[in-house]
Amino acid sequence: MECSKGLKWRKQSLKPIETTTSLASRREVEEDSKNGQKPAEEEPLSPSARLFHEPTFNVYVIAIMGCKTRIFPDVVKANLGHTLLRHPRFSSLQVMDERNKGEMKWVRTEVDLEKHIIVPQLEPNIESPQRFLEDYIYNLSKTGIDKSQPLWDLHLLNLRTSDSEAVDVFRIHHSLGDGASLMSLLLACTRQTKDPLALPTIPIKKKQEKKDDDRWFWRIIFMFCSFLQVFRNTVVDVFLFIATTLFLNDTQNPLKGLPGAEFNPRRIVYRTVSLDDIKLVKNAMKTAGLSRYINRIYGEDKKDEGTMEKDNLPKKIRLRSSLLINLRPSAGIQALADMMEKDAEAKWGNRIGYVLLPFTIGLRDDPLDYVRDAKATIDRKKHSFEALFTFSIAELAFKLFGLKSYVREIEDDDTSLVSGQSALAASWSPPINPMLKINVDAAFDIVVRSSISGVVVRDSNGHLLDSCVQLNPTIASCFATEAQAVIQGLNFARDLGCMHVTLESDSLTVISKLRSDKEDLSVLRPYISEARGISRFFASCQFVFTPRGGNVVAHRLVQFGKSLNVDSFWVEEIPSSLLALVEADQRYLDPP
Repeated sequence: MECSKGLKWRKQSLKPIETTTSLASRREVEEDSKNGQKPAEEEPLSPSARLFHEPTFNVYVIAIMGCKTRIFPDVVKANLGHTLLRHPRFSSLQVMDERNKGEMKWVRTEVDLEKHIIVPQLEPNIESPQRFLEDYIYNLSKTGIDKSQPLWDLHLLNLRTSDSEAVDVFRIHHSLGDGASLMSLLLACTRQTKDPLALPTIPIKKKQEKKDDDRWFWRIIFMFCSFLQVFRNTVVDVFLFIATTLFLNDTQNPLKGLPGAEFNPRRIVYRTVSLDDIKLVKNAMKTAGLSRYINRIYGEDKKDEGTMEKDNLPKKIRLRSSLLINLRPSAGIQALADMMEKDAEAKWGNRIGYVLLPFTIGLRDDPLDYVRDAKATIDRKKHSFEALFTFSIAELAFKLFGLKSYVREIEDDDTSLVSGQSALAASWSPPINPMLKINVDAAFDIVVRSSISGVVVRDSNGHLLDSCVQLNPTIASCFATEAQAVIQGLNFARDLGCMHVTLESDSLTVISKLRSDKEDLSVLRPYISEARGISRFFASCQFVFTPRGGNVVAHRLVQFGKSLNVDSFWVEEIPSSLLALVEADQRYLDPP
């Protein structure tokens, strides 16, 4: 695998930030100023913001916006300079302070918009723009943002869809703010069409005027009863939350994902659905789809006729969802606009509480019963301080026990996979029948952040079965490029109907992670999780590391793919310029 422009992978290191005002601290401040950082505006990360950096809780907010006109990147960059970049969170790094027990701090820095504004080169006539957009965001969800820069980026796609002439895709790390605050910030960066100086307006609920009457006694009784209800609901909810944390688990059910399912990439699909169609489905279903599905799964193990129509659900099934609620009041549009224009202060950040929301699982005669139960549950949660107390419990836990220190180096490989072979001395070796060998390689272009994957499939006699070159418009790093090539190689073999495969790659990092029994916690975890999931479709699947000498054909196929502008596939053949390499491997197996 190679990186164009002579890029070499290296760990991005950040200097620790001093918190005192000593002479040594001033010298470090001067050094940071030379590097573009402005530590004068340091601020510690809140516990909630730090939580979003945990390996199992690393969350990004993705916003997709359609535009009526074509996007001009130069105009976007010019306007971001005096709007979004004036917000301290979008122009700050998150740096670990080693002198303060590893606490993380916000440190102001100079923002290079060229690293944050991504403009991919698109084909003028894409066959399915909507599908391309879905795939683009799907690939985006596999990657993260380099922590050596502010954790946000903006992708500008001049892609005509059925609803827009162009599309903006914002990706923002959740530690920067919650969804409501980010929406308000976006509106604060815009202006009205009819008045370019006026902020947009949104409808607000008018406060009811207080009426003077003589019902004060009944009001006091009502308030007292409401207080008792809130108190009771809060005590019950907090008790259930603590019990769930300690021992109270959900019932094992078909909906529960396998370990690592939370790391799978996300596909966002946009569809317009008619209300008449929803009514048609509701009348045809007669019962909730979720309950019906679980009931059918539990009934598959029973062989009696009519089992699917019976109630096969376990008694007292417990199924709950954890909802995150931001308790910090959202700043208004005007306050955010003043903050960016006049450096005024505004409320911002994550203040996360947790709420356990139970699902009603059961077969009912009236589908609206599920809606009534859900409304009753939500009304009850509204009259509870569960989110406030769970936030306080979490904050107390952070102060007493701290967050797990997590350091996982991407270069930390299992060198035992090399088995002492020299990269120059190694050569391609055939698989054992009936296995098929899949060789993959990739090349990464740092300028446009795209990659090319090459896949070659051969049998135990060295005969070429199929090969392909696939282009990837959005890739974060060299190592993500190699992991994406593995995924595409597995998908290619699955589409061909292969059942027994050995996949070879010259990326020791990726292969070692795929072979490890431990859960991967590096930035490659979405790729590793997806590759492991695809491997389960085969009767047998092995991951093997090979030095460059054993991966020459795939490597040269990638070089050939650089001259192509579209995905290309060859059945029982390969580009003619590479036939000599395939024949050389065969001669090595059966010399004359």
